[in-house]
Amino acid sequence: MDNPKTLAKFAKRDGYTNVEKYKQDVLKAQKTLTLPDGKKITRGVVKAAGGVASKKVAIVFSGRLSGFKENLENIKENLFTGDFEFDVYATFSDEPKVNTPELIKLFKTTFSKQIKKITFSDGVVFTPEGGWENVKGNQAMKAIPKNVARMWFNRTQAFSLVPNKYDFVLSTRIDLVYKNPVNYSKLKTGILYIPTKADYGGYQDKMSYGDYNTMKIYMTLYDKMPMLLKKYKINPETLLKNYLNLEKVKIVRTDLGQVISPKVPQKQKIANYIQ
Repeated sequence: MDNPKTLAKFAKRDGYTNVEKYKQDVLKAQKTLTLPDGKKITRGVVKAAGGVASKKVAIVFSGRLSGFKENLENIKENLFTGDFEFDVYATFSDEPKVNTPELIKLFKTTFSKQIKKITFSDGVVFTPEGGWENVKGNQAMKAIPKNVARMWFNRTQAFSLVPNKYDFVLSTRIDLVYKNPVNYSKLKTGILYIPTKADYGGYQDKMSYGDYNTMKIYMTLYDKMPMLLKKYKINPETLLKNYLNLEKVKIVRTDLGQVISPKVPQKQKIANYIQ
């Protein structure tokens, strides 16, 4: 740490104009760096734009592994972007026909360095007043009403695995492919980022991201679902919008160009539905 030329070189590379400030930030950071002269110092991964220690992002997957083999490269390319540290958490539905041992093994192998915790959900959810057969909703959702509750239950379970040590959390289904990458460097706290497309009168409910505390509200919708279903229809997009409005969450829309792949026909959803 006493070599002025070495410090100046690293300070310039990482966007610092004040070498002394760079030195202090290095001392506060958490990773080991080997300098050109062979000495080792402790520092964080410092970004060129402003000299800020790298931030941590939790990627949270939930639901089914449908399409993972086909989508994994697209997922890595568009969700694991920029100078950030990524960890992976997941809660998958306990459906051996869909979440096969082969797909589970592939998921674990793909994210072997990032995975922190994985759990499996049995899909048992609460029963609303009057029973699921009497919940209000459009024709498509009334045929498979528990699926919405199971989706949010899985997300709540997955988020319970994530400790409060991350700058940002991203929640997504596996069966999405993206045209545009997430730009984590532009994210601000206190905002829930919801990509556009497929809103159906509310907010699309397939993926979202934001800081830990804001995502905690989003990811725990299931806890408020018994109350929500007394007032609102089971339609997932409008249910999400009504919930976020009640919680007074600030929303910013982004354009990731995401689409479901593979697309599952309604007949297949009904055939797969677990009563």
